[in-house]
Amino acid sequence: MGIFNLDEKLGIFKGSKKISKMLSKGMLLLMDHYRYTSDLKIEVTDVSDSTLGLLVLEELAPSIARGDFIVLSTIDNDFYLTATVKSMIGRYPFEFLAEINKIETISSAQKSGKFDVSIQGSLKILGIGDNIPAIVKRISMDAIKLSCREDIAMNEIVLVTVILNVKNKILTRCKVVRKEKLEDFNDYGLEITDLSEENKRNWYRLITEKTV
Repeated sequence: MGIFNLDEKLGIFKGSKKISKMLSKGMLLLMDHYRYTSDLKIEVTDVSDSTLGLLVLEELAPSIARGDFIVLSTIDNDFYLTATVKSMIGRYPFEFLAEINKIETISSAQKSGKFDVSIQGSLKILGIGDNIPAIVKRISMDAIKLSCREDIAMNEIVLVTVILNVKNKILTRCKVVRKEKLEDFNDYGLEITDLSEENKRNWYRLITEKTV
């Protein structure tokens, strides 16, 4: 199975096309955030080549904090970008500033077979301890990239739960094949080693929904 490359940080447009030429004030986007089980509608309020001002259009109690990893996609789904929440601008309505990480076309994601997401998850070291909260950041048919606070050894076998909503979860067994220390978290590249037929169908459906 393919090894997940945590070093793939540059999107297809990075350094070749300015983000300010692709996004504009008033543009509507969909935001994927791991604390919510469905996409949130947002409006772009400010654009530079490194940051975006974003206004949440949904009527909800916002649960978005500085440092959160988010994925933003266009309504027509021709490209998406990943970003990190940088600061809060206002609470009512909820507006915040996000720092752009990368931008990528859907066709490029389809070609690579890897897609960025922001989904709540958890993992458990096989035979040891309780479930550890995690954020699923990137997926493919044979690998997962996620972040958590726990320090996990290379080659460790872990049980991963990807939480789609209250009723639906995907369970898989994985092996830690890559690791990167961040300021508050560790990023892990996990190779999927065991996926039941039912979970495999749900996993394929998740990837298909994200790339069409």
